[in-house]
Amino acid sequence: MNMVEHLNEQFEFWIVTRDRDLGDHSQYPGIEANQWLKIGNAHIYYVAPAYSSIRTIAQIISQTPHDLLYLNSFFDLTFTAKPLLASKICRSLKKPIIIAPRGELSPAALRIKRIRKSVYLACFRLARLHRQIVFQASTKIEAEEMADKLGVSAQKIEIAVDLPKKVSNPGTLCSSRAPHVSAGILKVIFLSRIVPIKNLDYALQVLAQVTKKRVEFDIYGPQEDPEYWKTCEELISNLPENICARYKGNVLPSDVQNIFSLYDLFFFPTQGENYGHVIAESLSVGTPVLISDRTPWLNLDAEGLGWELPLYSLTEFVKKIESLDIQTDDLRCQRRRDVQHRAIARLLNPAAIQASRKLFDSLLNDNRQHSRPTV
Repeated sequence: MNMVEHLNEQFEFWIVTRDRDLGDHSQYPGIEANQWLKIGNAHIYYVAPAYSSIRTIAQIISQTPHDLLYLNSFFDLTFTAKPLLASKICRSLKKPIIIAPRGELSPAALRIKRIRKSVYLACFRLARLHRQIVFQASTKIEAEEMADKLGVSAQKIEIAVDLPKKVSNPGTLCSSRAPHVSAGILKVIFLSRIVPIKNLDYALQVLAQVTKKRVEFDIYGPQEDPEYWKTCEELISNLPENICARYKGNVLPSDVQNIFSLYDLFFFPTQGENYGHVIAESLSVGTPVLISDRTPWLNLDAEGLGWELPLYSLTEFVKKIESLDIQTDDLRCQRRRDVQHRAIARLLNPAAIQASRKLFDSLLNDNRQHSRPTV
């Protein structure tokens, strides 16, 4: 969505995606599946599960005129593996291809379902699919991880950071009014997929050692790994009385920023992010963040946006939470305005937008068919 909003004047986007969220048994309300729809600044094709075979995916690609194929994952079977196989089998489908793994090749991510991913990587290399592909990395570190795991040269990898939500007027990012909360309580949020790499269990272990603060810790996000959630539930049940942790369910994308604005701190000790959109969304409404040092969001303390700490030092996280001031509503409001103002420089960085333009142009300039190429 963010890429479309930033680049739709230069590129025309036709997006193929699922007709439902992960784990849902019914499709999104109010949509028509298996046909092109014009929504906002893009054309969207919602694929029902019964229509996601290699043959169907190949038909959608071949029947939709385009100049570049952009795949927003590395391990997704339906929307990466099948399009790649289709392009390998059908010469008529051959167009420039970009794959954005989105952190899927980091060491922490590869440890999850390790055997399955190792087999997938071996098949990918064996089929030599990388020959026709350019890979998008968000950071130099991610580029090095890709080169190592995929066996591709640096020339096949372009660095272009993920784009944040477009902000036409910084003053309208979000209301800076701080919510009224009970005196003496630090309101902390965790908002992400509930899977091991996001490290909710680590956050709960940190809070279990916080003794000098009363904390309300609200957890949002889909429970994608039931066994992992059971581990987290056990940790929640053993928290001390000064820590109140609650699971609040999933969140619609349109509600994320409003929910972040209700809290004093976003606590996200992730094991690794190639960008971290939830971090950007928290900062965009003035909620400071306490995160691990395994994301591109560094030097937060110096910029007045929060703190990044190493995961090997759990006690440092404890000390940081216990050091945070619990302020009056007026001071909370002022702090939120300050964080929001400082975040604008990062969120509106024109260099990031230019890097994404360059990523597409590098594959299109030699064979540009018209002034507004289709992705």
